[in-house]
Amino acid sequence: MTAESQWLNVQDIAEMLQVKDETVRRWIRRRELPVLELGGPRAGYRIRRDDLDHFIWQRYRMRNQDDSDRGVRTELASSSDDSAAHSTVRVEAVEDERGRVSQRLSIEAQGGDAGTSISTRDPDAQQDSPYVSLMRRIPGITYVTSANPETGEGVRRRIAFISEQFENLLGGASAQLRESDQAWWEKVHPEDRERVQASRMHSFRTGERLSIEYRILPPGGAPVWVRDEAVLGDDTGGGQPVWQGIVSNISDRKRVEDALQARVRQQEVVAELGEHALRHVDVRTLLNEAVQYVSQTLGTQLVMILELQPGGETLLVRAGVGWRPGTVGRATISAGAASPAGYTLLSNEPVIVTDLLQETRFSAPPLLRDHGARSGISAIIAGYSKPFGVIGAHTPSLRQFTVDDVNFLQSVANVLASATMVAAKYPDGSQWLSIRDVADTLRVKEETVRRWIRRGELPVIDLGSARAGYRIHPSDLEQFINDRYMKP
Repeated sequence: MTAESQWLNVQDIAEMLQVKDETVRRWIRRRELPVLELGGPRAGYRIRRDDLDHFIWQRYRMRNQDDSDRGVRTELASSSDDSAAHSTVRVEAVEDERGRVSQRLSIEAQGGDAGTSISTRDPDAQQDSPYVSLMRRIPGITYVTSANPETGEGVRRRIAFISEQFENLLGGASAQLRESDQAWWEKVHPEDRERVQASRMHSFRTGERLSIEYRILPPGGAPVWVRDEAVLGDDTGGGQPVWQGIVSNISDRKRVEDALQARVRQQEVVAELGEHALRHVDVRTLLNEAVQYVSQTLGTQLVMILELQPGGETLLVRAGVGWRPGTVGRATISAGAASPAGYTLLSNEPVIVTDLLQETRFSAPPLLRDHGARSGISAIIAGYSKPFGVIGAHTPSLRQFTVDDVNFLQSVANVLASATMVAAKYPDGSQWLSIRDVADTLRVKEETVRRWIRRGELPVIDLGSARAGYRIHPSDLEQFINDRYMKP
């Protein structure tokens, strides 16, 4: 098991905490440890790393003590269900006469080994204790910092203890933080600092557990998303209260959430565009709406819809976003294989361009080159006897487009294809019918209408999503009825 593992099984946790598998299962049965049940005895359970972190802090009793040498001491008491032994692990941060901070772990055992006291800076000594190994293997940053009773903020005050995982997970030397937590505060993303400060103040005033997600800026790297959970320690020694907490790296989870949110938004856009097409919006307006939707959803600065011109030699820019004045309605691109759009028409499938300057399948047309396009995707807008054209989205910076991005652009192209074909076939703008309209008219179930559609017996236009569904033109319904009408 690596530190990067997203899910843990029962055996992983038993090994990490040095208990029996049955002890972990008992926690699960008591609902003390959240799990994902995989549906069978062989598959068993899976536990999220974040939930294990929270479980550890919930199960171990943490207490702030006042030390004679002005150190902050955090006590973690554990009792195994599988033996009579009782152990106490104390994490101490001690100041010397020069104001320097050192760390010490003290372990006391009852019914087992004699108590020991070791320094966290002594790697050989740490290997002798399973408790120290546990602290070092927790997939998160544990810390103790003083809390300001005036504001509830832990900023601009000394961090009494911070675990070595800070260096492994986020980069930077924890020694800097022991001098002053200003170094930590400077790593919080500027856009998140006010929110973090407000959340700490609220937790201090109400006594509620702190739980907040924000970004950390590691040296020379991309922002890292973390979840910071902490509680206020008991002020039993007469000094100031402390925050006792753990910081977990949740960047992987955030990436998944962002991808899911982007996918949902893409589906919503396709549905909205399909509904606009049903309102008998003229093709020009629909094309202009489509390029705006694509630009906002994909975050692409350059979007265009190209219409294949009579003769099939050129493509005219019918709608666009990000182009210089005079481009839309005038500029043309070759429909041959030498251009990205022409290559898309000939390949009859979406095309992804990672770097237009390094592309070997075709060359960059002057229009794209003059606007600094580097990466892009394009898809065909179908037609009756020939394609209507191509829709393309480009960025001036290098970008890796995903399969979801391609599917989204193709779905938009399909909606536009249906709309342009309908406009060509039914220029009168007749009222379209839904599946429910047809079912009510013929007094049948909606599933019966869907069965006719699946069999290809009733012509429809597919609006590209389950929400938008299908639409049937009155003339097609009339023809369907005539074909099935039994005359005497």
